[in-house]
Amino acid sequence: MPTNKLNQHTINLRETAQFFDDRLKVNASVMASTQKIENRPVSGLYFNPLVGIYGFDSPGETLSDYSVFEELDLNRNIMSQRWYRATSDIEQNPYWILNRNPNETTNRKLVASLNLNFKVNDWLSIQTRGTYDQSFLGFESKIYATTEATLAPLNGRYIVNEQDITQLYGDIIATINKDFSEEISFNANIGASVTRNNAELFNADSGTNGGLQFANVFSYQNFNANASVAFTQSSLKNRTNSLFFSATVGFNDKFFVDVTARNDWTSTLPEGNNSFFYPSIGVTGMLSELLELGDNVSFAKVRASYAEVGNGFASDAIAPNRQILFGGGISPTDPIRPFPGTIPEPERQRSFEIGTEWKFLDNRIGFDFGYYRTSTINQYFPFPTSAAIIGASSAGLNSGDIVNSGIEGTIFAIPVQKDDFKWTTNVNFAANSNKIESIYNGTVADGLIEPSFFVVSAKGVNTFGSYLVEGGSFGDIYAQVVRRNDAGLPIVDGGALLQDDTNLVDGLTKVGNANPDFTIGWNNSFEYKNFTLDFLIDGKFGGKTVSMTEGIVEGLSNNTARETANGSISVVDLSGNPSTLTAQEYYGLAGGRNGFTGEYVYSATNIRLAEIALGYRFPLSENSFFSSVSASLVGSNLFFFYKDAPHDPNIALSTGNALQGVDVLGLPSTRSTGLNIKLTF
Repeated sequence: MPTNKLNQHTINLRETAQFFDDRLKVNASVMASTQKIENRPVSGLYFNPLVGIYGFDSPGETLSDYSVFEELDLNRNIMSQRWYRATSDIEQNPYWILNRNPNETTNRKLVASLNLNFKVNDWLSIQTRGTYDQSFLGFESKIYATTEATLAPLNGRYIVNEQDITQLYGDIIATINKDFSEEISFNANIGASVTRNNAELFNADSGTNGGLQFANVFSYQNFNANASVAFTQSSLKNRTNSLFFSATVGFNDKFFVDVTARNDWTSTLPEGNNSFFYPSIGVTGMLSELLELGDNVSFAKVRASYAEVGNGFASDAIAPNRQILFGGGISPTDPIRPFPGTIPEPERQRSFEIGTEWKFLDNRIGFDFGYYRTSTINQYFPFPTSAAIIGASSAGLNSGDIVNSGIEGTIFAIPVQKDDFKWTTNVNFAANSNKIESIYNGTVADGLIEPSFFVVSAKGVNTFGSYLVEGGSFGDIYAQVVRRNDAGLPIVDGGALLQDDTNLVDGLTKVGNANPDFTIGWNNSFEYKNFTLDFLIDGKFGGKTVSMTEGIVEGLSNNTARETANGSISVVDLSGNPSTLTAQEYYGLAGGRNGFTGEYVYSATNIRLAEIALGYRFPLSENSFFSSVSASLVGSNLFFFYKDAPHDPNIALSTGNALQGVDVLGLPSTRSTGLNIKLTF
């Protein structure tokens, strides 16, 4: 991608020391990093140069004819965007976007920690730790005048976003390791911790309506002083104090019981309800010690556990204030607050796990299997309300129950083990089932309107989205689907495709789920004398993905591969009378940013060569300056053995929960190759 550049520098320092006959151990470390990204590639429709590239259709011209992307506007005495047709909110000259809509991202991080461990006696030690963690994230975008008007007003637009986030953490832990007898062992940790978070947030955006006073002058004082300009500063703080305990009791090194307990007090919950306790218990039995299993069994154990985890709220979530507007006044939009009369509670997750691990033939072969079930309750959702009663369109309430259950396992083997050759192989697999048991638990609150769904990713002006629906699953994808007859033929009326209007959620139909049914990874390692070869094959099976890229491109032109294949598609009218449409006609009707996205759903199943490394350990003389020298050629994400979708289904449009399983004009995924050299002194 032209104009895209990344520079990153990282330094790590660590120092350890021991005092008082090794009874006091000190460990100190510092990590500092800086990162600067110019023109980070974007997905989606806005400010994406790929839209103009895919949609370019000017007879007798090529895209490179518009690499000279601007020309002088004599009336305004500024350089203006040059393109072969009128721009739109999603399409501009790609070269203009890269050079006149540039952005710069800056990240800086500093982490400093100190650990002191004092051995009081043979069975007791005291440890205290402290960590300072600061992150700065900055973003700046300069959008020049004559950028498409829906994205920037007449004189351009200037955006600056800064986040300065600091966390201070400290704890003190007493560790006990004591055998009460030859049969009973006891290990425990008892401690307390404090966490202090502080976030200083700044956002300035001249906006699409506020704008700049003078064209292409990118400074705060050039902002128009009106309420349409965003100029906000926020200072968010939260505190968490904790007490925790964990212990393992062993009986004859054959049977173990693990218990933990933790209590948090958080400043983000109301006083009187800001304390939450969550325990766990687990048992492990060493079958290979308890039973006579024969010489072929090297190791065997079973395990079971139950755990609860609590989670507080983000800063300013329970009692938020309205924002003060730049230019005067406060925001007319009331922030989401808890329903009157309700007391917010922390989110809670309850989990159960059972598993077993076996090894055979002197640890040459083995497996580890586990089953788990987790239930997440008391999630904080924004419920629709009666504005006449509450005074706002939504209010927060603890509700819902989302259940995950599945299996995880590993099978390993050493098929060959000789003096100069060794082959180790293992297979990892996992399968997860997710179900939304409920989104409303029946709590009665004045003004509450019982919802039929919650929005994870709203459809907006497009025709895809993601929703939490009772009986559905997290990650469900919804799209606009073509209505078909009993034989599966599309129905047309008046030269247009009709929408299937059965089982609609927010006007869309469920077409699949972004999550795979199961995953498998096969890792192999070969050692021959001084050579090593490692590779990992990764497979994801099941799940769906939507190519909005394909739909948008087919809405822009009639020149996609399947449109020019000269095929025909059978359709029927409302009376059932058959006819045919050319591929260009059919996909011209189906495509577009708000078209029938159900026509662009693919299997997300894919198998790829995820990693490979070929290494060599150099032989050294006894008086060598180095203790070891090795080098390896490495590669990642090299190619697919199988893939159905026209894009990489492993790449998500967003790193958050929204927009999973959808590709919207994203760049192709990348493969990487490199050389690693390791010198040990």
